[in-house]
Amino acid sequence: MDITIQEINNDVTLIGLVGSLDTNTLNALRSRINTLLEQDRRRLIVDCTSLSFVSSAGVGALVMLHRRVNEMDATIRFAGTNGPVLEVMQLMNLGSVLNLSPDIDHARRALAQTQQDSSR
Repeated sequence: MDITIQEINNDVTLIGLVGSLDTNTLNALRSRINTLLEQDRRRLIVDCTSLSFVSSAGVGALVMLHRRVNEMDATIRFAGTNGPVLEVMQLMNLGSVLNLSPDIDHARRALAQTQQDSSR
């Protein structure tokens, strides 16, 4: 799996995933997100558009990352979940657990709304 990191508007970090998320690749994702959190990046979008496969271990890693990010008082959204990846997430009823967005623009708007709500 390839992982790309891109800053959007200096306050949102976009993490692009390409390939398969499974037991062989999930540690790399965990490590990258932990590094971002250590760098005080608090608004994250994981772009799943180019993920071709997510194993049950990969789904478990996404749930654990979601939990860890929330514990760090940060926000994470998963964008572009589609095809087989979305099917796995729906089968595991993760729509109510993970912050899913159909695309990056929706995820950005949702993060902006979350920020507005928390500043009130």
